[in-house]
Amino acid sequence: MRSWRRRSASVLTGLALLVPSGPAPAQTADPKRHLQAFVASGLHRGLVSRAIAGIPDGVFRRCPSLVSDGSRVTMLQPLSFGADGVPDGGSWKEAFPVSGCGNDTTLNLYLFATSEERINVVVGLPGRTRAGLPLQRDAMPIAETGAALAVPGCRTFGVDDTRPAEPDGVPPVPAARAVAPWREIWTMTGCGRVLEVPMRFTPDPTGTGTDIVQPRGIVVR
Repeated sequence: MRSWRRRSASVLTGLALLVPSGPAPAQTADPKRHLQAFVASGLHRGLVSRAIAGIPDGVFRRCPSLVSDGSRVTMLQPLSFGADGVPDGGSWKEAFPVSGCGNDTTLNLYLFATSEERINVVVGLPGRTRAGLPLQRDAMPIAETGAALAVPGCRTFGVDDTRPAEPDGVPPVPAARAVAPWREIWTMTGCGRVLEVPMRFTPDPTGTGTDIVQPRGIVVR
């Protein structure tokens, strides 16, 4: 069993797109409408395509029967927009459910806009993890340590999917009880093996960190 608490803010995999336009007055009215327009733009499609192209085949499998129902967009920080409609401040998350190729999951992209109209894209872990980017980063070595103990001699693992440990239909923890712990199952692959790795997250009541535990019970297929 491994237990760590960390507070570092870092990312997993990222890229950036520098939008070729000059500075413009920020637009802050109706950010939801402006974001919807940007998500429908060719500029956004190109940005997302570049990010998804870098996702390993084991996580995002391409095949003729691939199906995606579009993205779910969640604002993370208040957004502002230049006169050209390009975000120049704030951040949001886009979740793309994909299926049909033997690895049904959700691709999660985190987008961060800067005042220079540079949009940084971070590819998070796939699936339905509740962990944000810093917590994902801190949990990875713990999950890898547990996986390595379950598959001796293997040192390289990837995460193909994440999901709640509770069965479907169990309601999530209400926002008012955000300090309540939660459990997930991470599907990891390495050295030709597939592992179901349990993970447990316990936020500190003070909001200063989260305990991450990889308990016993890894299933190796």
